[in-house]
Amino acid sequence: MKVKNFEAWKLSESMIYEDMESSDGLALFANGNNLYTLYDPRLSDSLDGSYFRGMVRLKENEEFNALEVTDISATKGYGPILYLIAMTIAKKRGMGTMPDQRDTPSKLAIHIYNEFFNGRGKDLVTTEPVDTSYEAESLNQVYHIINDIDILKLTKLNEELLRDNDNLKNILLDEYEAGNQLFDQRNP
Repeated sequence: MKVKNFEAWKLSESMIYEDMESSDGLALFANGNNLYTLYDPRLSDSLDGSYFRGMVRLKENEEFNALEVTDISATKGYGPILYLIAMTIAKKRGMGTMPDQRDTPSKLAIHIYNEFFNGRGKDLVTTEPVDTSYEAESLNQVYHIINDIDILKLTKLNEELLRDNDNLKNILLDEYEAGNQLFDQRNP
């Protein structure tokens, strides 16, 4: 069964202006090592897409020893947690995160980087200035999370759920492919 709910939440980045939601009780699906889907397994029987919290795609930047956040889409309140998950993934690889270097980040992405640089999120990260071409100082940084998000807990829950639920696995794989295709269209 093909689910096409990704379209419903793909561009909803208004969450950046809201309080950040917690990752408690959520699961993280990764098919490969560059695209991550955050979802709520308590709602996984629903076929209306309400279980999806967001998706983030990362790309390695060897020059700055960082993972670029090339694409991110989330439901309200989950964008900041996806950035922190990306920072935790980067930290586990001995790297930081930074904005996409091939395209100017969206206004909403710039806002969230501003929040991490000198706003509400500044106590969650450290920054390292880098020489990139952006005017905004917050975009010329590599970000390092201070206190990791418990990625192991999120991925273990996902693995436990998928072990006994082929339907959920197929839904996540379909959404993963739809998200990858959409991100590719946005960034040819």
